[in-house]
This record gives sequence, structure tokens and C-alpha cells, in this order.
Amino acid sequence: WMKQQPEEIPSDILKSRLELERLFTEAYETLQAGGVVLIPTTVGYTLCSLEKGARRMEKLKGRPDGKPFGILGTPEIYKDTFGSPPATCIPGTVCMGFIGRPRSVKKIPSGGVGPNGEVGIWLNLGPVHQRLAERIWEETGELMIATSCNKAGGGNPTGHHFSLDFVDEEIRSKVDLEFDVNHWEVPEHDVNGRWLSAPILELESGKVKRVGR
Repeated sequence: WMKQQPEEIPSDILKSRLELERLFTEAYETLQAGGVVLIPTTVGYTLCSLEKGARRMEKLKGRPDGKPFGILGTPEIYKDTFGSPPATCIPGTVCMGFIGRPRSVKKIPSGGVGPNGEVGIWLNLGPVHQRLAERIWEETGELMIATSCNKAGGGNPTGHHFSLDFVDEEIRSKVDLEFDVNHWEVPEHDVNGRWLSAPILELESGKVKRVGR
């Protein structure tokens, strides 16, 4: 129902298998300690944390108080949240954000709930997101929350390829960890030359709230 993403980062772009495992361990430990991690995704990069790091991530980005974060999900997390398997997405879409009302907000981080009780779950953002989200969910029952890697109101980065070099320098200097591997995807751009974000589907109405990659 979406374009297949690699389950692992392709071996030809890895520094080494040991280095990759070190990065995953460091990212997991940083998140558990309340830190903010900058990870690669299918549409560029995203800032992520657990609920305990939400305030720090909010300040780092300069995000308005009360604006909800997205949840980095998996099919299992989606089903647990909405009570059914992932909804059909736009054909050919690389990844997708889904906004809807959860069965319960008990497991949802407070920063991930919108003003009308809605939550947004993003799927198929690539192997780094998938592995971290799965491990944290399976081992602790917590959910990763995320926001784009630009300063609030600044718009997505530009660049002909995905690289941390194009990410805001102030944000990079303040995160607790950069998950730095060569990117496996190629960006698509909007009319202003900025990287396209993931599209968003509103589950209740079936309307596309944001057109994206």
C-alpha cells in the first residue's frame, strides 16, 4: 500500500556494521535519558524524543506551546492506537501521516494529542525510525514523538540531496545526538525548492490535509 522501504540501511552506504549498531544503541539510550535525536527518514531528517524529552525538543525548535507533535509509528502502533490496520494511502506514496481520534489517549504522550483529541501517526519513514520505534514500543511501551528538523516557521531545508549539511546549524548544535549515516533516498522538491514532506490523510473525512511525497 506504500512504496517498499528497506528494512535495513543498504550495506553499501554503511561505515560498518559495528558503527551502525553503536549508533542505534546510542540513539536508544539518548532517547531513554530524555534527549533529542536527529534521525534520517525517507523525506529527509526529523527531530525525535520520548515524552520526557518533549519540552526540550519544543524549545530547541522554537515551537509554539501546545502545538502537537507527530508520533513515529509502526503498523502495530497504528493498530493499537486506532483499532484497525493502517488505512489505505495515496497510491505510490513513499510515506504517510494519518490524523484521527485514538481509541484511548492513555498511551499517547501528552505532547502528541491535538486540541480536539486527535493524534497524528507517521508510517514508513525508513529503517532508522522503524527499528527505534519498534524497540522502544516493545521494551517500554513508549511512543516516539517527532517534529521537522527546521526552526519553527522556517520551512524545510533545500538541497539536491539529503545531507545533514543542509539542516539548520543551530538545531544541529543543540541536539543530543545526530544519527549520521549516508542517506538512502533522493529528495523531491516543492515549487520553492524545499524538500517535500510526507502527505497527511485525515481519517475521519478521508481528505488529504497535506500533499507531499
